[in-house]
Amino acid sequence: MDFSGMAVVEVIFLTGIHKLNRLGRLSLEAPLWVAQSADELTTLALEAVAGGAKRLVVLGGDGSINRILPALVYQETALGIIPLGRANDLAWSLGLPHCLEEAIKVALKGKVVSRGVFRLNRHHFFVTVGGLGFPALVAQWAQYGRSLWSYPFWALRLVGRARPLTFTLNSGNTIYEAKTLALLFGSVNRLGHLFRLPVQRPFPFCLWLKDHSPGKAFKILILSFLGRLKGQVFFLGSDSRLRISLDSPRTFFGDGEILARGRNFTVEWISHALNLVVPAN
Repeated sequence: MDFSGMAVVEVIFLTGIHKLNRLGRLSLEAPLWVAQSADELTTLALEAVAGGAKRLVVLGGDGSINRILPALVYQETALGIIPLGRANDLAWSLGLPHCLEEAIKVALKGKVVSRGVFRLNRHHFFVTVGGLGFPALVAQWAQYGRSLWSYPFWALRLVGRARPLTFTLNSGNTIYEAKTLALLFGSVNRLGHLFRLPVQRPFPFCLWLKDHSPGKAFKILILSFLGRLKGQVFFLGSDSRLRISLDSPRTFFGDGEILARGRNFTVEWISHALNLVVPAN
């Protein structure tokens, strides 16, 4: 697909007619490109950036954004967001309007700011929250749902399958060893919008839960929903690199998507690597 003549704005829309229906008669005032799959969404974004696009606008949530990060990291192209996903954690953390009409205006005409991203094993990126343990299991099942309630539904359904992991984390200056039900890395303090993490600014952060008994998984869900969860937290500096070793192979998720599986991971925080469109005031 030729994007060479489209130097201002591209709107990329991930497959799902329900999203288009939610827009109703709202005018996007920009070309609309429809991706038939998640892989095609990545391809379209790469082609648009290569064609000189100054701004891409995605209709979707954190998962859709994750799919186009490879095209946008380290590039001047800015990302505008029309929040039509399940959780929209990044959109709400940026202060984007809940009103779709206002969100469209911001996406097309807002100001551009830079933000950091996480890089996993040098090949994968995520921008909200990612990690290992029980949340990764929930993400694995919830990623196919369309509703905001997919996360709590699968979290409650899978609570009996929560299993602790033993990890060693090397930050370069300090080595941490612990057992936990969840090891997380993030730049927002919500997971799936409904679950609140025990972190306040500054971001980014690394967090693991102190409770590791599988029998306490349900209690952890309730406490996170109420904003009373407790955990061990440390904040990451500019361009931090962490190395994680596990006792057994585990799945690593980011932005609600499954990114990798293994026993050893490298997580890096890369400052000012992504340009985002936010409200002008």
